[in-house]
Amino acid sequence: MARLADIIVLDWELGDEPGKGNGSWKAREIVKKTLDADKQAQGRLRLITIYTAEGKLGSVFNDIWDDLKDENYIGGKLEKNTDTLIIENQTTRLVFLNKEHTTAPEDSRKVISEDNLPMKLVEEFAALSTGLIPSITLHSIAAVRETTHHLLATFSGRLDPALICHRSLLPAPQDSEEFVLDLIAGELRSTLSLNRIGENHANEAAHKNWIGSKIQDGASFALANGLKLTRDEAFALVRGGQDEFQKVQCDGTKRWASEKMTAGEVFKLSAIDKELTADDVSKLVDTDLGKGVKPSLVSLRHSNLTGLLIENEKQGRDIDSEFARLTSLKREQYGSRRLPDEWAPRLTQGTIVSTADNNGKLTFLLCTQPRCDSVRLTKIREFPFLELEVGGSGPEGTKQLLILRAPKKEGGAPGDIKVWISPFPHRQKMIRFDPKNSSGGVIQAAMENGRWFFKSEDTNYEWIADLKDFLGQKICDQISGRQGVVGLDEYEWLRRQSRD
Repeated sequence: MARLADIIVLDWELGDEPGKGNGSWKAREIVKKTLDADKQAQGRLRLITIYTAEGKLGSVFNDIWDDLKDENYIGGKLEKNTDTLIIENQTTRLVFLNKEHTTAPEDSRKVISEDNLPMKLVEEFAALSTGLIPSITLHSIAAVRETTHHLLATFSGRLDPALICHRSLLPAPQDSEEFVLDLIAGELRSTLSLNRIGENHANEAAHKNWIGSKIQDGASFALANGLKLTRDEAFALVRGGQDEFQKVQCDGTKRWASEKMTAGEVFKLSAIDKELTADDVSKLVDTDLGKGVKPSLVSLRHSNLTGLLIENEKQGRDIDSEFARLTSLKREQYGSRRLPDEWAPRLTQGTIVSTADNNGKLTFLLCTQPRCDSVRLTKIREFPFLELEVGGSGPEGTKQLLILRAPKKEGGAPGDIKVWISPFPHRQKMIRFDPKNSSGGVIQAAMENGRWFFKSEDTNYEWIADLKDFLGQKICDQISGRQGVVGLDEYEWLRRQSRD
């Protein structure tokens, strides 16, 4: 029952049992089993409150901490604050409170009456879900909840015969399942749009509020290398976007160089053995000639902005990778998003798989088979795949960067991997799959040792992720466009004049 609740309140003494010590064992067991279940379900927001008349609240806190300190949950390892008696990570928060009639409480601020307990719980849960994106998510959920009855009235039982008619007329009746899913999803998106979720909760003011909550007026975000972003500069970026970026970048570089020179750093041009003044460096930065300065100048870049906003460049890269996966992938094998127990991957447009050679080196492939050619299969079907390039700066020409979470070699631990999509026909290959290994006229993955695999005639391909529909279609359109390119033997002078 406890697993179903967002907020759990437990007494510390829930009854003795022979062989298990005092009554606290039951509360500790509930906490541990609840968090283990959350981990199994790929995480959820959870507030657990120990509400007790035990005066030694610090001892209760330490007992729970000893049970949990070595665990690694979906929201990360738990951290403790011995001053506030709070244990938390990104998704879980445990607080410790005393009842009103506690004898000799260690901290009177922890004493909460039963009348005031509901409001205290709301405050603690709100602290767990603070942030720009959590706010947008919660308001989106609230908007959907508010329109639940309207949605039920719109999609009433009166329309059932039309849906049955639709299914009855289809060459493949099971196609109606995806049809109705798209219908409902479109209506939910319309609900969010009509409630102006983005306009009201992801606007300039919301971004400025986030910045203002992190640093005070006159303060700066800073990295260990000395690069800084002032509060006003951060405000300018969320107001003007790319138009403001270059100015903020130049100002930050000049400020960094000035502070280094004040501390005794000497800058020179790589081609001239002459010490530069602060004014020299400033002019070089303004004219975009700062790359010739030695030692190299440190600048704000798109690749370090996220890290600067949390003052940790490595954590910033991790966050960028996580957000990149969230925005480009519908589902992934090694991510934190939960997959339903009865669900299995199907091979179709946008499916990403990997296969290993004899040395354990992995090759990543993107399926480009149209959806209509991925269903209603009755015999062996060839599926086209685009080979992806791993790491580096990618191949020459048009390309699309993806971040995948997958093992870097066969049998290895999963991690974030950069792969490049180069939508050229020569990078494609055909692989044959037999639908008799699946059901429903599709190529469906099978679970082996906790991992999903598609089985071809002679090779197993591990399912890694599914691209979002719009991105998969975009890449296929690029391949199609490349196939339609006409090669002409033109007068070279005329061709170059047209290009210039």
